[in-house]
Amino acid sequence: MKILVVDEGPGVAEALARGLADAGCGECFAATSARGGVEIVNREHGIDVLVTAVFMEDIDGFTLHETLREHLPDLRVVFTSGYDLTEYAARVGDWPVLPHPVEIDALVAEVVRLETSPEPAAAPSPQAEAPVSAPDPLVGTKLAGFQIEARLGEDFYGPVYKAMQTSIGRGVELHALHGDLLADAARVERFLADARVKANIHQPALLSVFEAGRDDSVVYYTSEERGGDALDVLVARGEKLPPAAVLGILRTVCEVMIHFGQSRLAHESLNPAHVIVDR
Repeated sequence: MKILVVDEGPGVAEALARGLADAGCGECFAATSARGGVEIVNREHGIDVLVTAVFMEDIDGFTLHETLREHLPDLRVVFTSGYDLTEYAARVGDWPVLPHPVEIDALVAEVVRLETSPEPAAAPSPQAEAPVSAPDPLVGTKLAGFQIEARLGEDFYGPVYKAMQTSIGRGVELHALHGDLLADAARVERFLADARVKANIHQPALLSVFEAGRDDSVVYYTSEERGGDALDVLVARGEKLPPAAVLGILRTVCEVMIHFGQSRLAHESLNPAHVIVDR
């Protein structure tokens, strides 16, 4: 049995995969992002069990599971999350959910249970060796004056796209609210309020937010286009930064944290995915 563990927390996926392997659960793989997990699935020509964190920076665990399931209909999944998933019951389905931090004994028990469960059927998938991709209906379309060029990933609220503001030829990142949340008026207002707060933050190291709005069924805001790679991407590629660059990154992160504190701004805990290194 092949098991893939996906979690962007430092060392989490590796530790869980190692614990599952030590418990004799099968051949185990670890990835620190959904895209990295897809690469492993393609390389291994399929997996049997996916263990994935729900909230991740590039693509959320629900989307990863649903995308892989199109190619691997027999795929079993264990979701992990530090948040209440009640409002996502439809996407969780009957699959098990383990809280963060994940106890390895509990995870082993769920994986063993899924392995012996009669559902889904164990017949091999004829599409198991087909490359997995995640098509997005917005890519290639025009939205409120923005040409959507590519999907960059996903943040807490929903997908993030590379887009072009056609009226002035400016490249931007377009952040959209997840479609499942559009019926929740309070969540929509929270999303737009968050964009308004970000638009009024003036700190040189933070990406500027330009505008927010609603077009048909999409609620969005746009921000300055990033000019480099996230620190976690550089680490995953095995790149070594010179000491001066590392000190520069540390100084910048500290300045931003001080700015947050002095301005009394609520914010997510910063992690390497939030730090963009501009060459």
